[in-house]
Amino acid sequence: MTSGPNIALLWRGQAAEWTHRFHEARQWPIMQALRALGATARPVLYRDEAVREIRDELLSCDAVLVWVNPLDISGDRSQLDPMLREVAGCGVVVSAHP
Repeated sequence: MTSGPNIALLWRGQAAEWTHRFHEARQWPIMQALRALGATARPVLYRDEAVREIRDELLSCDAVLVWVNPLDISGDRSQLDPMLREVAGCGVVVSAHP
């Protein structure tokens, strides 16, 4: 038996904010639907100070669905976009390829 794709759902946030509240995220129904189809779907919370660690985590995925507003007051995408291009260049499907 083969396992389904490993899909990350990425949005901006701090892990401490979401540790026990992922079911409240607007992405939760998408995670549940992907899991029902046999995929491994997991949240990945983006923050600029952890860009290297997040890149390493995304490189272990088959795809990443990205929800990071480029105009958000909490930050821009100046570090995120190059990292997503690198991840995509390594074969990971990126939904919001910069």
